Parts: sequence; C-alpha cells; structure tokens
Amino acid sequence: MTNLRRGFLSIFDVRSGEGQVLTLLFITAFFKGASILFFETAANTKFLSDFGVSLLPHVYIATAIISVVVGFGYIKYEKTVPPLSLMKGVLAFLIVIMAGFYFLMLLTPAKWLSLGLMVWKGVHWVLIQIEFWAVAGYLFNVRQGKRLFGLVATGDVLSNILGGFGMPWIVAQTGTVHLLLIAGVGLGFCFVMLMVTEKTQGHRFARGEESEEVGTRRSLLQLCRDRYLSYFFILSLLSCVSFFLLDYIFYDQVKSVYTNEATLASFFGIFFAVLSLVKLVASGVVVARLLARFGVVAGLVAAQAVAFLGVFSALGLAALALVGGFLWVLIGTKLFHEAATSSVEAPTFRILYQPLRPADRLRAQAVRECIIEPTAIALAGLLILLMTEVWQFASVGMSYVLVAFVGMTVVSAFLVRREYVTALIRAISRRRLFSGLLSFEDASSRRILEETLKSDMPVEVMTGLKLIERADHPSLGQRLLRALEHPDAQVRRYALERIEANHLDAATDRVVSLMETESDSEVRGDAVRVFCALSAGEAFDAASLHLDSAKKPLRRGAIVGLLRSGGLEGVLLAGSRLNDLLKSSCPEERQFAAEIIGDIGRTTFYRPLLELLNDVNGDVRRAALVAAGRLSNPKLVASIIERLREPSLREAALKALVSFGEAALPGLAVAFDREEATDGERVQLVRLMGRIRGESSTRSLLDYLIVTNRRVQYAVLDELGGRNFHASGDAVGLIRENLRQEIHGAVWILAALLEFCTAEEMDLLANALKWEARHSRERILFLLSFLYPSQAILDAKEKLCSDHADMRANGLEVVDNLVSQDVKAMTLPLFSDIPIDQQLSRLKDHAPQEPHDREALQRELITNTVLFPWTRACAIYLAGKCRDMRFMDTVRSVTNDPSPLVRETAAWAVSALSSAAGMTKA
Repeated sequence: MTNLRRGFLSIFDVRSGEGQVLTLLFITAFFKGASILFFETAANTKFLSDFGVSLLPHVYIATAIISVVVGFGYIKYEKTVPPLSLMKGVLAFLIVIMAGFYFLMLLTPAKWLSLGLMVWKGVHWVLIQIEFWAVAGYLFNVRQGKRLFGLVATGDVLSNILGGFGMPWIVAQTGTVHLLLIAGVGLGFCFVMLMVTEKTQGHRFARGEESEEVGTRRSLLQLCRDRYLSYFFILSLLSCVSFFLLDYIFYDQVKSVYTNEATLASFFGIFFAVLSLVKLVASGVVVARLLARFGVVAGLVAAQAVAFLGVFSALGLAALALVGGFLWVLIGTKLFHEAATSSVEAPTFRILYQPLRPADRLRAQAVRECIIEPTAIALAGLLILLMTEVWQFASVGMSYVLVAFVGMTVVSAFLVRREYVTALIRAISRRRLFSGLLSFEDASSRRILEETLKSDMPVEVMTGLKLIERADHPSLGQRLLRALEHPDAQVRRYALERIEANHLDAATDRVVSLMETESDSEVRGDAVRVFCALSAGEAFDAASLHLDSAKKPLRRGAIVGLLRSGGLEGVLLAGSRLNDLLKSSCPEERQFAAEIIGDIGRTTFYRPLLELLNDVNGDVRRAALVAAGRLSNPKLVASIIERLREPSLREAALKALVSFGEAALPGLAVAFDREEATDGERVQLVRLMGRIRGESSTRSLLDYLIVTNRRVQYAVLDELGGRNFHASGDAVGLIRENLRQEIHGAVWILAALLEFCTAEEMDLLANALKWEARHSRERILFLLSFLYPSQAILDAKEKLCSDHADMRANGLEVVDNLVSQDVKAMTLPLFSDIPIDQQLSRLKDHAPQEPHDREALQRELITNTVLFPWTRACAIYLAGKCRDMRFMDTVRSVTNDPSPLVRETAAWAVSALSSAAGMTKA
C-alpha cells in the first residue's frame, strides 16, 4: 500500500506536506462537480423541453444582469468579511436558492421556473467556482497551482463521470426535478468540507506574502486601470463570448436531434460523462506537464486552438454538404473545447491571480467572474440575437463569427502572458524608482528653488546650486555671488569652488573682499586660491603675503593658488615652501604637504606621494592616499595597493583606487595575479574592480570568472550582478560554459549530500554540503541574470533564498517564464522544493551522474580546492573523528594546503589517526 501511495505521489508530482490539502480540495471538488452536474442537467433539460433554443439569447442576457447584481453584492461583502466567513456565506446562499427551486418545482409545474432555473444556472456556476478556487488559491501558491490545480479538478471530473453515466438510470427512477435535490446535497457536503478545511488549514487564510500593506484594497476603477488586469479582463471577456457562441450553436444542433425530455436528459448525462473522461485525462495528466513545459501561454490558448480546429473542420464539412458530419464534429468540438476550458484554461486563469497582492486577489477574481464574464455573456446574447433575428444567420454563419472571436482571444492571450511576467517581477520586488528633472519654466518649481536657496540648511542650498549649474542656467553667476553672503561657511566655500571651476571673472572683486574681511580662515584660504585662479599671474603679490601665515588654511590657499596659477615666480616661491614641508621631520608638516599636493590636483605632482605613501607615520600615509586619489596617476597604483594590507588604511586606499577609475585596472590585475596574494586580498581586489565602472572593468571581472576559489568567484558574480551585466558577443559563450560547469558541480554536490545525510555523525558535513548547494544555486542564478533580464532574475534570486514557500514559488515562477526551454530543463529542478533524489533524477539527462561510493566522495571532498575550506575541513574532521585509517594518506596530502582552516584540521586529523593506529598496534 505504501509503495502504491508513493507511486501515485511520484506520478502526479505531489510533494511532502501537500497530501492533506490536496485530499481536502479533491473531495470538495467531487461534491462541487456533482452539484453542478445535476443542477445543469435539470436546468438544460427542463428549459429545452419547455422553450427550445429561441429564448437562449435572452437567458444569457438575464444571467448576465443577475450575475452582475450578485457580483456587486459579493464584492461589497468581500471588503469587510474574512475570506472563510465569506466562502461559507456563499455556500449557504446557494443552498437556500437550490432548496427554493426544488420545493417550488415540486409544488407547481409553471414554465417560468424552468426559465428561472436556466438563468440561475450560470450564476450558480460562477459563485460555486469563485468559492472553490478562492479557497484553493489560499491553500496553494503559484508553483503548486501549476502542478496541482489540474489534479484537484479531477475530483470534479470523477463525480461527472459517475453521475453522467448513471444519469439515464437516475432520471428514470426519480424524474428530472429530483436532480435538484442531489445537487443541493452536493452543496451541503461542500459546506462540510469547508468547515473541515477551516479547522485543519485555517492558518493559511491569514498569511501575508509580503510586508506591504496587505489590508489596502484598490478600487474597482484602479483595478481596471492596471495594465495587467485590464489585459486579463479583456482576455476573459473574449474567451467567454467565444464559449457562449459555441454553446448556442451546440444547443441548436442538439435540440434539432433530441426532441423530448427523456432523450435530452439521457444525452446530457452521457455527454457530461464523456466530457468528464476527457477532463480526467486532461486534468490528471496533461495540464501540469503542459504548463510546466510551455508555461501559462499554453493554458491560455489551448481551448481556443480546439475551438478553431473543430469549427474550421465543421465548416469544411458543411461546405461539402455533409450535414450529419457538421453536427457530430460540432458536438465533438463542444466536448473538447469545454474540457480544455475547464481543465486547462480555468486552472491557468487561477494561476494568473497569483502575482496580485493578497489584498487585490479575491477582489480581482470577483470582478472578473461576477462582472466581466457576465458582461461577456450579455454581449454574447445580444450578438446572437443580432445574428439570428436581424442577419438571419444559421449555425454555419455563426461559426464564422466564432472563428473571428477565437482569433482575437489568442492575440489577447499572448498580451496577457507578456504582462504576467511583468506582474510577477513586480510581485517579487515591489520596488519603485522615481526620477525627475527640475523645470525652470514652471512657476512652482522656481518657487521651490528660491526657498531651497534661502534655506538655513547648507545641504539644501548646495543642492539648489548644483541643479542650477547642471541645467546651465544663466542665473548661476548671480546665485553663486549671493551664496558668498550665506551665514554658513560650508556654503561659502562651495560657492568659491564653483566660481573657480566656472572661472566667473565677475566675482573677482567679491573674492578679494573675502580675502580681506572673511573671519573663517578656511573660507579665507579658499578665497586666496580662487583669486589666483581668476587673476592668473597678477595675484603673486597678494597671495605671497600668506605663504608664511600661521594659519594653515591661508598657507595652503596661497601655495596651491601660486603653484596652479602664479606664473614662474609664484611656482618657484610656493614650490620651495612645499619642498620644505616634504622634508620636514615633523609628521604634521609632511601630512600638510600631502594635503596641499592633493589640493593642487596636478597629475605630474605624483612623485612626492610615492615617498609619503611609505611614510613611517600612519596619518601621513592616510593623507597621501587621499591626495593620490585626487591626482589619479597610474604610477601610484602599486603603492596604494600595498596600503590595502593595513586595516586602518584600507578604506582610504579603496577610495583612492576607485577615484582612479579604469586607469587602476592594470595595477589591480598585477596585484591579483601575485602568487603570495591571499584569497581575502583577491576578493578585496575584485570588490574594488566592481566599484570601478566602465567596459574595461567589466572585461576584467569576466577574466576572473573562471577561478577555482569559491569566495573569489562569488565576489566576481556579485559585482557583475550589481551592475546588471548582460552578456553579448563572446561573453555569451563564456557565461554558458560557466553555467554548464556550475550545473554539473551542483549535481555532484547534491549526490554527495544525498550520501552524507544518512547518519547523525555526518550532520556537520551534511550541513556544509547544504551550504555548498545553496551557494551553487546562487551562482547559477547570477549566471542566468547575465543571459536573461538581469534585475528580474536577481529579484527572483532573493526570493528563492527565502524561508517562505510562497516567496520561493514566486521567484521560481519568474525564472520559469524568463529562461529558454533548454536552460529551464537544466536549472528548475535545482530550485524546486522536491527531495534530492528526485532533483537528481530530473537532471540525469542534462548533467552526468557517475556512481560514487562514499569513500571516493569523501576523498574528493577533502582534496577538491574548488569547495569552500569549511566543507573540506568538515570532511577531514569526519575522517579523524571516525578514526578511519583509509583516509590517512589523503589527509596528509592537504597538511600544506593554502587554507589555514584546512591545514589545521588536517594536522589534527593526522594526529587523531596516528593515535588510533598506535592503539591498534598496541
């Protein structure tokens, strides 16, 4: 029995923890299907017997009107009533209506009851479907829905098969009216199953997938304005119109052959039974595989493809005057189209709700099924009236119109699929990026800018000045002059800097005034420097007065100004002062010299920094690093890299190298390739390359993509991902080869994990392998982001690393919809929540899985330098702990490993194994 159960779960891809929920939904679906079957059989039979098909268009319109009224009522209560209470209310309401029809038809044979029954049939179907699939949507996430919604629907199908084939006998025994009693009993059992579901799975109905405002609902107008939902609603409308056009043509043909109540009831019973058999095959076997292989687009066009092929074939037979053939092909088309609609299209529609916010999901479902689809039914009814009463179309003419609607439905299906991917990406990221440009033509923008420039906050004022300068507005000079009057010294210094950069000669007089009257020495020193820049060689006399000032800012301003713009005489005089500072025995003086060189900013002044970068004083070296970053001479790179080894100077060295830009890359490459470079230093260099933007740095990172060290490789992938790298040209082949190798490596890790997760003493190694497997999956996702939409895959990566099943499901769904079919087959099993042996089984055709015994695997875990040192150390520890002498030589071979962790663990293990060997001899 256990083997049979396992075989069933394996065939239908039912995973751990899903069995109970699946059983509850399956049983509920069985009773739901029974209720619909017996109700629809009674409604169809009574209506066609009493009225024929002439009133069907009016029935469609009346059904639509009542459905919309009921739908608005549903939406009203959905806002405030908890989901489970709402579902119970829906079922109770349907039971009361069903009981009313049953007792009224027992009391009177009035034909208006047959008409009411046919009208209510559509409303009954909509409400019970909303109730059931809303519950299913809470119990299963998007990935589970793709696998299991089809299987859940087989419960519905099974009841239809049993009830359908038994319908002729049941009708003969009870009559048509008592079918309503059976339908009501089915509803009662649905209510009981909902109570059981609430008791066992009630916690699932209160969950929130994300940290967003779960309780905030969008209005109906906002829902309809959503691009994704608007396309979805249009698809629903077109699909529903197509369904009811075919429905009318079907009923018209059936009524022409079966003319009395008994034969009609028997026909519908057999028809629904055969229909259910087709659904059984489709729901249980076809749907999950179809959606898994081709995605949601296959589910959206399957029913339309059936309709098109069937109607097109029937029209061909009609053209050949084969009336009987037209009838039976049309009946077959209706059968397979309805099977595809309920078994393939309907579950796919349920999946399309999953990217929506929890607050919007039920509401969108209600809008579609209680407003959009009834509207479509009304449109179908009006169209049928137009074709039959005005245009005098027969079934053949209506079939041509049906083909046109099928075509429009297919087009809308592809649009929905495209927006579905976008909605999924939005669902897993929930990011919003805002940007804008200030328009100086806009009065409100000008007013805001004026207020900003008058602010007491220095940051706000400087931001306003930056905006004006970026826009190259003619008022810049005037604004900068005003800023020189600002009470905050930081703003005045910024204004001087921009006056110098823009060489605003009109500001010269004001700058001279600051040199004489400014109280802040930093501002005054900047004014000296700026005056030299504005007046060129004319500034020598005024600036030279400050070369020996006791205030450092004034001395710095004078030296920098004269060396930049003081002419030959100024350069010679200021240069001598700078040289004195460089040769001073006082560290503060040498540090001051480094700051001055940085302020000068001339690349040719780099030579003094070579000595200062190796100064005995740390503060001097730090100042030299800052100055080196400002000069950005490539000849300084090697010396700056040496400073990376000093923890106290590392951040300053990093900033300096980043300021070099791509000019630093050759030096970084030399440092990376040094044999004595540690893994930590290489990771640091990779991170540094990542902070340097440009094509050259990207190429440099790609050069280091194929490395044996996991830490370094992960850093490379992370930096490439951080810049949203997308491979092109030769890089595509490189990424694909890395992806192939990574998948093979992941398969090997899974095989090892499967082997070492069987005993308690192996827990440490098993956990290390789980960490390896997780990192392998992350690396694979990074590589996928280089081949497919980058940000979407990276967002999916974050979700796939989550502990929340629904988030992982959404992330996996994004990958499923973005990557190509061949890559999907190689990667999706690695991210699925299925046992390791099943993952390996699904990957056997894409990655070699040579058999390994435990000893061989452990030897490779010890010696494989590609793995993380911790994993290797765990494998070594296991050998030492178990006193397994078979690994003595292997452990000894890694006692000189570059990794300290591996070396030390190996030394311990050799000692433990040697002691064990000595005890054995003794």
